[in-house]
Amino acid sequence: ALHCSAVAALSPLLQHSATLRHLDLWDNCLRAAAAHTLAAALRAPHCALATLNLTRNAVGDDGAAHLAAALACNTSLRRLILHANAITDAGCRH
Repeated sequence: ALHCSAVAALSPLLQHSATLRHLDLWDNCLRAAAAHTLAAALRAPHCALATLNLTRNAVGDDGAAHLAAALACNTSLRRLILHANAITDAGCRH
């Protein structure tokens, strides 16, 4: 399983890679802090990620809020998969 520190190490790659298009982080026990780090990478103008799979993590409502805010300025992400992440109705409103 990846930890938040591993996601932080991936962040610069996501911010600057024009070739990384799909990232599968399924079932890694990632929490809101990791979602916040991923959201920061998604805001980068050179992030080319088209699919981000976060199924079966624990990003929760706070993580969902960070990811939703990042989508406002991201033009490449087409598919964000958040199944089984302890996101409540409140988290879905972002």
